[in-house]
Amino acid sequence: MALEDEIRRVLSDPSNLPAPFLDYLIQYQATNPPSSYATRSPVLLSTGTPGATAASRYVGATASGAPASGTFAIGDFVIAQNGHVFICTVAGSPGTWVDAGSGGSSPLTTKGDLYGHSTVDARIPVGSDGNVLTADSTQTLGLKWAASASGAMTLISTTTLGSPAANITLSSIPGTYTHLYLIYALRSTVTGVANALSRLRLNGDTGSNYGREHNWGSGASNSVGNSGGLIAYWDGTVETGPSATANFFSQANLWIPNYKNTSMVKNLVSNWALFGTTSTGNWFSGTSTGLWNSTAAITSITFIPSDGTSNFATGSTVSLYGIS
Repeated sequence: MALEDEIRRVLSDPSNLPAPFLDYLIQYQATNPPSSYATRSPVLLSTGTPGATAASRYVGATASGAPASGTFAIGDFVIAQNGHVFICTVAGSPGTWVDAGSGGSSPLTTKGDLYGHSTVDARIPVGSDGNVLTADSTQTLGLKWAASASGAMTLISTTTLGSPAANITLSSIPGTYTHLYLIYALRSTVTGVANALSRLRLNGDTGSNYGREHNWGSGASNSVGNSGGLIAYWDGTVETGPSATANFFSQANLWIPNYKNTSMVKNLVSNWALFGTTSTGNWFSGTSTGLWNSTAAITSITFIPSDGTSNFATGSTVSLYGIS
């Protein structure tokens, strides 16, 4: 009788064997496997170390996935060559198998891919810019990428200056939204200025294609007015200057409705607060609307200090959001 067959005979009821000898036999079989598991039954261990008393056996390998044929018992396991381990949980032909996990292989192939799962781990390919992950029970993995619901706000970018800069430009704005919304805080290096009106240009247009309507005030005083034929949008963007108290920045928001609609001239709506110092004489707030006489889809937005030649100070920041 071959040694491996004797091992199988003894291991069929190993309860009377000394533990060291049993360990030796198990190690021997692990290093001297049968030549063919197609014709020889693997070892079935009915006992193990304390606490591990259920039967288990290694029944061979597959290229991938669980066995598709053959008869197996509960506790049988195979090692797939793609790094997964499958365990039989219901005896049968071929029985019911579960994936116990991967040995390090990954189904992910591309930047932005996500893990999904049906009966095994699988890849959810990265979606398009602006899309959101949505539950969908009709999908194999239960998830899909879809356009965000109407009205949803998505952060596109945030720019914060780490050193003074002549402008802040938001470029390559995606055309996947309906409206744009900006939140910004600005401070400039314009000499002798505590507060001022900065400039904003769209798509780099320096022509006289801008107009404004404003209503702003300080205390009981207010100013209303409008201007056309401007080379930038004023009043809707504001800045504090070097004469302002340290760490005082303007605060404002700006809406650009229908920014990609090529059948509409573009309008802008802004609200702002400007506190240049702790003195109430340098406190201002206002609402402004603007016009850019163009039907072009907006792809870039540029902020420029009030005098057109100075810099925005370190810490100035602009956040851009897309609205579906």
